[in-house]
Amino acid sequence: MKKKTRNCILLLVILGAVVYYFDINPRELFSTIRTVCVDNLSSLFPDIRGQFENINTQINSEIVKNSTAHEIILKTQEAKKIASSRLKGTWLKTKKLTLKYGINLDNVFFLFKNRFKYIKRGKTEHNESPYYLFDFQNMSIEEISSLRQSFIDYSLSLRGIPYVLGSDIPERGLDCSSFVQYSARNGCNIVLPRTARQQYISAEKITFSDIEPGDLLFFRAYGRIDHVGIYLGVYDGEGILKGRKIFINAASEGPRTGVVISALDEPYWKKHFNSCGRIIPSSKEIVEASILKE
Repeated sequence: MKKKTRNCILLLVILGAVVYYFDINPRELFSTIRTVCVDNLSSLFPDIRGQFENINTQINSEIVKNSTAHEIILKTQEAKKIASSRLKGTWLKTKKLTLKYGINLDNVFFLFKNRFKYIKRGKTEHNESPYYLFDFQNMSIEEISSLRQSFIDYSLSLRGIPYVLGSDIPERGLDCSSFVQYSARNGCNIVLPRTARQQYISAEKITFSDIEPGDLLFFRAYGRIDHVGIYLGVYDGEGILKGRKIFINAASEGPRTGVVISALDEPYWKKHFNSCGRIIPSSKEIVEASILKE
């Protein structure tokens, strides 16, 4: 009996070490096995999935694309108004205050104008090269909006690809983090790390009130970040998703597995939502940088 107990404990320790070393998510592994079982059952019992509501089939990608583009435009306009009023007002007050002490900020900025860059950096897991590198001052609102839209459009083009844990080849399937990584690399030429946890670490942390289409959503289960998706905005089409915040992700469980569009207020996602991250500058950041440049 003692020998069996010792062997069981040893087996659990080995499994735990394998899971930790290879960064395997137990929930996703279980979900993959379960999905395979359901798919096999579906071949014997074609109506087995009929009991589930398939939200993904109700969405027209063109409507989602237009909805996202519209929200990006609205965010851009909002950013211009807020940044112009607040930053210019603060800048004028600051200049007025410093002039009392004989300091002209215009002259100070002129001296450093050719050297000053508003750049955001990140490091890869091997600290070899940046994930993304943007010179905010030399980018326009139109360029950033186009970059975000390209990222989203490419992610939408991958809809329907099956979920396969550990795969980063679309022809075979993708998991949640490889889907985001693949979309970023091919949609906007941004290199992201491989796992959801590493992407969480590399991304700029933002509040949900500041989120824009093209930002990342991170979810936590079992005490760690284990899932990531791409925020699309508020869906303004028809159907049950109308007016709801949606995102695209490679889902590993439930009747809608693979690269699908989900609603953030669905019970599971609402329960496990953790935070938002940013890998592409926002409209507000570009406007602020342009004002500082002036």
